[in-house]
Amino acid sequence: MNTAVVCADCPTMVNITPAAGSSFKEGDELTCMSDGRPMPSYTWSHVNGTLVSHASTTTLPAGFFHLTCTATGNFTTPCSANDTIIGYALGETYQHTDVQSCR
Repeated sequence: MNTAVVCADCPTMVNITPAAGSSFKEGDELTCMSDGRPMPSYTWSHVNGTLVSHASTTTLPAGFFHLTCTATGNFTTPCSANDTIIGYALGETYQHTDVQSCR
């Protein structure tokens, strides 16, 4: 007799990379990963609740961001975990100019 064992675990942690404190620019991609099994579904939302994405990644717009990634287990009774990141992404038009003093 063959017995199949199926392991299912609710997400207990979520990790966003790159981490807060990194340098960000417009177009950078944030990735959300979780320990749930089977692979959970992901959503990204603004802190105000506005949905951004239904994927494990999201692309940053220019400017301030305060995003939450939620990993939800796909079970009869959903369970989830989330992580939040706050930062600022420089726009593509940003240019750094070196200022040199006259001597």
